Amino acid sequence: MKKSNVLKLVLVLFVLSFGLSAQQLIYQLKSKVILRNWQLSSRAYVKETNLQGASVELFEGSKLLTKTTTDAEGNFDINLPSSGNYLLVLTNPGCNPKKFIVNCNSIVIKNGSADFIPSVDLTGIIASKTIKDVGDLGLSYPKVVMTDGKNQEFKYGGLNFPVNINDGDIRVIQKFCTCNKLGDMALQNKNFELARTYYLMASTIFEKEEYPKEQLKRVDEKMSEALIAEKDKMKARKTVATKKQSPTKISVTPQYNSSQKSGSRGRKVLPVLGGKNKNN
Repeated sequence: MKKSNVLKLVLVLFVLSFGLSAQQLIYQLKSKVILRNWQLSSRAYVKETNLQGASVELFEGSKLLTKTTTDAEGNFDINLPSSGNYLLVLTNPGCNPKKFIVNCNSIVIKNGSADFIPSVDLTGIIASKTIKDVGDLGLSYPKVVMTDGKNQEFKYGGLNFPVNINDGDIRVIQKFCTCNKLGDMALQNKNFELARTYYLMASTIFEKEEYPKEQLKRVDEKMSEALIAEKDKMKARKTVATKKQSPTKISVTPQYNSSQKSGSRGRKVLPVLGGKNKNN
């Protein structure tokens, strides 16, 4: 056998063995399941605790591929196929469930590409019906590693490849808080109609939250106070205008000369010097 043919055969065997090993590589998602309790107004306050015994299930369509439960610290790991789209479901009694769409970029096809970095996208789905005052489930610092069938961890280019998180619930919460914040600013500036608009927007995002409802009551109160104050001003202006238009009555008091006496009957009495009046 010629040397060139031997080299070709070795190269083919290497490629085949590389392809087989690539097909055996899988993604392994490692994370914590956390319980989130939210307090929402114009800001979002959250308390997070690790959740033991939560169920983690992976579906392809309606088919359950694998499932696991979290340990005492809320940790779990679950294998993901090397390519395709899947559904990750977190459940626990007494909690609002959480679902993630999992998009795995293929490591089988693109593993040999020098510029390819394997990744997994996790997109949180907003729960259609959430129960008020009940905690929401979520993932904390998820990490994906590449392993073989023997659970040996591999690194691509010396680095663990990234996991992209897009939690729909958090984005909606941010929108809710922003609407309330803009409503508060409009209310402070006495722009009541604009404040009402923002609070109504917040109410449509989370119908069961009390903050925008309470603020709408304040808006109604402030609008009523402003309306009463405006009516009082108009009434005061009308009173002033009426007074200005009314004619002024002038009373005339008769003036008497100090030299006139009541008994003179209107005649002018001259003073007498050095004696009595001749008429007396």
